[in-house]
Amino acid sequence: MSPRKLTLDKDRVLAASLQLVRREGLAALSARAVADQLGASVAPIYRAYASMDELSKAVLDAALQQLDEYVARPYTDFPFRSAGVGLVMFARDEPRLFRALFIDQPNAGETVTRMRACLRQIVDQSPKLRRLSPAVRDELIMDLWIYTHGLASMVIANLLPRPEPDVVDRKLERVGAIVIGAAMASGLEPAPMLSATVKCKARRKT
Repeated sequence: MSPRKLTLDKDRVLAASLQLVRREGLAALSARAVADQLGASVAPIYRAYASMDELSKAVLDAALQQLDEYVARPYTDFPFRSAGVGLVMFARDEPRLFRALFIDQPNAGETVTRMRACLRQIVDQSPKLRRLSPAVRDELIMDLWIYTHGLASMVIANLLPRPEPDVVDRKLERVGAIVIGAAMASGLEPAPMLSATVKCKARRKT
């Protein structure tokens, strides 16, 4: 029996595609796989999205929105560290989406760059960290990104199975104290006026 003909809107196709990637990874994303999940032919998939590149980008954008939610959660009283905890929790809860964003897609470097820009906004709003020179802030973000991304990668590789937020927080606090202490010792500049709160979103360019 051939799949029944359906009219599918973008939201339904995207939801099915996101679930497919969440379950099987980005490499599994194809028009045929999405159509099979929806019980349809591939024709409605291509009516909703002109190409698989367009659908793949929509899936990655949706994954980034979920990552935004994790990074914005107040795991601690220190927003910069909370963002790091959020990244690791996202890797724990959504390992295949984490891989899709940071490992499997060809533009993973752009996602990393946008996440570092997100962290820079958070650092710029910290009464303590905004006293650092711009160059030192960037170096601080890179050093802590390397550690945090490595921690998240260990989680998706099951080398640190399903850590709770407090466990991740302790690890980030311990390493962060060393790295931030070194950054503070490397030189400060006069503190600028604190601007309005920045809502950090790791969005992809369209």
